[in-house]
Amino acid sequence: MVGQGYDGAAAMSGHKNGVQKHIQDECPSAVYTHCVSHSLNLCLMKAGEVPDINKAVTLMHEIAVFYNDSNKRLLNLESAIKQECSQSSHARLKLHCTTRWGERQEAVRIFKELMPAIKTSLADIGLWPGCLGKASLFSSALDDSGFLVALEVLTAVLEVTKPLSVKLQAVSQDIHNAMKSVQDCVTVLQQMRTEEKFFHDLFIRAEEENGDNIQKPRTARRQRHRENHPADTPEEFYRRSVFLILMFA
Repeated sequence: MVGQGYDGAAAMSGHKNGVQKHIQDECPSAVYTHCVSHSLNLCLMKAGEVPDINKAVTLMHEIAVFYNDSNKRLLNLESAIKQECSQSSHARLKLHCTTRWGERQEAVRIFKELMPAIKTSLADIGLWPGCLGKASLFSSALDDSGFLVALEVLTAVLEVTKPLSVKLQAVSQDIHNAMKSVQDCVTVLQQMRTEEKFFHDLFIRAEEENGDNIQKPRTARRQRHRENHPADTPEEFYRRSVFLILMFA
């Protein structure tokens, strides 16, 4: 044995009584390395702390739970999907994994794909007795400018990091190819961060989703719960408050 890799949990990585210590006592050449795929997941979890990204992920998860907890609501969504997203191969929303950010890419992609059907379904469910409050709350949240921008940004970033996560977990992976895959991912993310046209295109897509009505929040003289980001336009505001903060997280 020439190496071993686990996550950072003390039971596995502890240098005094962890699994890696016991194995290295028997096989001195088995040097411990923190699992690179888990390291990537930790980076994504840190990025997920960006307020608008966190709110967007929470909203998508709550809506998925809202449907999956009721067969009646789920059947209504399936009907709306056939009507609004007939080309989609998905019949329901996927729950977000709370610990593995790399696995959320598929859940986010499906949610974005089924957005027209979700909005139609929520409008319908809002007419049911006792469902108006929650359905209206979700409908309003889906039209929120911050959510729409965060959804586009999150989708773009996860499309880059998901393939890397898969490659790092491949049985046939070696250190040379792993390092190259990581560097390629970093290069792409750096290009996304520095090319203004990239975010401009994301913003345009968010506008198209909301009928060209993306607005920046009111700027308060004294802000306690979120930072004031100086910006003359909604695009510049969300570039600074969502996109750049996520890319530098």
